[in-house]
Amino acid sequence: MAGTLYDWVKDNADSVQALIGCVSNLLYKFQNWYDENAETLTEYVEAFVDFGIWSVAVDRLIKNQIIFTDYLSNEFAREIYETDDVDALISKYYFENNHQCLKAVISRCEGSELLRDYDDLFSQIIAAYYDKHYQLACLGLYAIIDGSMSVISGDNSTSFKNRISKIKQKIGEKVELSDVDRRFLCIGLALKSFDQSAFCNSSFYNIEPDCVNRHWDMHGRTRRSHTELDFLKILLWVDAMVYIDDLD
Repeated sequence: MAGTLYDWVKDNADSVQALIGCVSNLLYKFQNWYDENAETLTEYVEAFVDFGIWSVAVDRLIKNQIIFTDYLSNEFAREIYETDDVDALISKYYFENNHQCLKAVISRCEGSELLRDYDDLFSQIIAAYYDKHYQLACLGLYAIIDGSMSVISGDNSTSFKNRISKIKQKIGEKVELSDVDRRFLCIGLALKSFDQSAFCNSSFYNIEPDCVNRHWDMHGRTRRSHTELDFLKILLWVDAMVYIDDLD
């Protein structure tokens, strides 16, 4: 990922700062203002670069079917931005240290109000996961996501497009601009890119996608060997629904 505009700006922050100073002096005659605020301007430039890298990182996650529901720090965003293997990095994050981060996601879902009526099903899903029956676990998660979307949207139709649209509308009504945080942005951007996720429609007349796909799974067309990462990608959508349902 080297050689991008973001790297150039970061590596040339002093030059950018000097340019801003020159423009301030020549065009606006605000040299005194610039001198007083030079340090702050440098911080703004660096913050802009950090946000750019963070945005690219979120985009890379989405393209790899990952809706990141934890707090995405600048440091981890840079790792995602720089890595050649997003899936491997995310697997390391969730599955290392005795699956600590994955267990935190499972715990959030288990304790949520949204999944209260799915206690038995969710317990069976997690049991299937620990037995490494990843495809069965994914099938159960699809059912929970489907039901959760109907609960949140208030729409009992089977149209994902309609329900996602209503969910995004409800989010807009619930959240003030001042309340937007990194988790919200990650989840909101993933919702916007729903058609790139594991829930996108994929024709059975084409070759089966290399990545997990609800359409192929639920209609019994898949011939893929499902993995622990496939399970994680679908579980994170459940966690996203829990997050949305918990918004004030």
